[in-house]
Amino acid sequence: MPRRREFRDPIIRISADRIRFPDLCPVCCRKAAAHSIVAAQPGSQWQGARDAYWSRRASGPSHGIIRTFSVPVCNSHFISDDSEWRGRSLCMLMNGIMVAVLLFATFVAGGSYWQGRGVPSWYAYLLTLFMIMAIGSGLMMRGQPLQRAINIIGFDSEVRYVWLDLKNREYREMFLSENRVNAELVSWIVTT
Repeated sequence: MPRRREFRDPIIRISADRIRFPDLCPVCCRKAAAHSIVAAQPGSQWQGARDAYWSRRASGPSHGIIRTFSVPVCNSHFISDDSEWRGRSLCMLMNGIMVAVLLFATFVAGGSYWQGRGVPSWYAYLLTLFMIMAIGSGLMMRGQPLQRAINIIGFDSEVRYVWLDLKNREYREMFLSENRVNAELVSWIVTT
């Protein structure tokens, strides 16, 4: 069922085939020195290039069209998919091991408590370590600065236009002047 979605700050509606990004970094507005590939799939959130490849491979070609955009960025905001995936994989691996250890430790601590000896003090340290790892993983899994600077809201029903929310106002003005024929500001969209 279609529903109307309104935005406090206007977003940009632009043709996905004719999009041109200014030669500035969207995060800090410094001169761009590299290009990062960002990909978006209709009906999903912003993805890195490798995310888009694996989601397409896992779900098959019938899952949808994946649009990729080459965004100029400075060296400090360049996203390397390899390093991001390594960090996320390491977090997932460590969290999995920590959950298994915590589950086993909960059984041991529960057995100790059941026998009337109380909860061991090392269990509190283990819970604290688990919480620190969970917070660290949350920080690692949140979006990169480029992902927060260019928020791809979605696509229209024909996947011809993309809706972008550019957080940096100076970059938004440069983007609109670069794409003045194809871009327009909208304050609401209809989603399905």
